[in-house]
Amino acid sequence: VQLDFTQTDYAVQRSQAEPPGEDDDEEGGSKKANKEPTMPKAVQQLSDKALDELTAKLVRYMLYKGGLKLPIKFAEISTDVFPQECIEVKYFFYHAKQKIENVFGYRVVQAEDSTSKKLYLVLNNASSQEHLLLMNTTGKTASRGFLMMVLGLLWCAPARQLSEGLS
Repeated sequence: VQLDFTQTDYAVQRSQAEPPGEDDDEEGGSKKANKEPTMPKAVQQLSDKALDELTAKLVRYMLYKGGLKLPIKFAEISTDVFPQECIEVKYFFYHAKQKIENVFGYRVVQAEDSTSKKLYLVLNNASSQEHLLLMNTTGKTASRGFLMMVLGLLWCAPARQLSEGLS
C-alpha cells in the first residue's frame, strides 16, 4: 500500500492560484479579505503574552483541522477555541492566518460554497508537490519489520526459555 501525501487537484489549483485582490491596490480596489481588523477594546486590555497565547491556540486549531482535511467553520471557532474568553474572533483569525502563511507555508482560503457559512481550508502553498512523493520511500521495510517482530516472538516462546533454579 503506497501512501499518497499529495493534495487533490482542486487543492493544488487553489494553492497555486494568486490570492484574490492582491494587485487591486493600485487600481483603487479594496483588499477587504486581507485588511487587518481593528483591535477590539476587550483585546486591547490583554497583555502581549496573552495575545500571543490566544493566537497560538487558534493556529494549533487551524493546523489540526487542516491536517485532518476538515474545513474550518468560522462560527465554531469561538466555541471550540475560545470557550472561556468573550473576544472577537475576527482579529485573532487574521493574525493566525498570517502566522500560518509566514511560518508554516500554508494558505488559508475561503471555500466557495452555496451556503452562507464561512468555511476555510488550509492548503499547502508549495508550487510543486513532487517532494511529497519522496516521503514514502521505505519500500517493503514495514512488512520486513513485521516479519522480524513475529520471528522474535517465536524465538522468545516459553518452550525456548531456560529455567533457572533458585534453590
